Amino acid sequence: MIVGADLTHNNLSPKMKPSIAALVGSLDRTLLKYAPAVGVQPLLEPSDEDGRPRSQEPIQLFRTLLFNLLQKWAKTNPGPKFPRRLIIFRDGVSDGEFSQVLESEFKAAKAAVEKIAGKPDQCKITYIVCAKNHRLRMSPDNRCQDRSGNAPAGSVLDNRIGDPFLFDFFAQTQAGLQGTSRPTRYVILKDESNSSADQLQSLIQIIASRAKMWLNVEDDGASTVASMASGRDQTAEERAHDLGMYQDRIKSMMNKMDALDQQMWWI
Repeated sequence: MIVGADLTHNNLSPKMKPSIAALVGSLDRTLLKYAPAVGVQPLLEPSDEDGRPRSQEPIQLFRTLLFNLLQKWAKTNPGPKFPRRLIIFRDGVSDGEFSQVLESEFKAAKAAVEKIAGKPDQCKITYIVCAKNHRLRMSPDNRCQDRSGNAPAGSVLDNRIGDPFLFDFFAQTQAGLQGTSRPTRYVILKDESNSSADQLQSLIQIIASRAKMWLNVEDDGASTVASMASGRDQTAEERAHDLGMYQDRIKSMMNKMDALDQQMWWI
């Protein structure tokens, strides 16, 4: 099962509002059908001088949202009650938040697996962070350029460049249309399956090639769909005036998303 996770903050508005947590999970072997799970994440108490509430990066509802997706997976697949392997792509995490987010969300993922499978080790989990906020660009010579002058789709940098203490690589899964394409950095923070770099890179390229457009997207499709789900709920949130109305709108949006569980085909 492929899972994409994202957390959307609304820190730029004059009145800070709760964050939107969104997870999406694949429901079939083709990795084309996805189901959403969205929740509201309250702000932390103010700690700075201006008294503004603070947003938090770890998804506090990770266990609940993931368990929701696992239940939907079990309903869609009549045989097994849970997937044998879970690959989580987490978007929007900076380097300084790696340990905090991994400790919180990986533990929550194991708890969700234990709740549905009985034992936490029944499903092997791979936790990957997708980072696009960097300045690295690929500059191939004339022999390797595509027609836009960028590196061709599927290009990977996995040696000499990267953190020497982390398992990471840069993958440019999309073809460039205009300007300089930006690769996505993938940081494998936890992998209970002990996958090789080649296996993960091939998987990411396959997922990125199955998004809802003719060309590949710049990162794995699961992160793209999770960002779309969180953004859609944030649109509903922007019209709310208080937390009560906000939560009602989120519930209404989730009811609409539940109706799409069997119809979300990203091809």
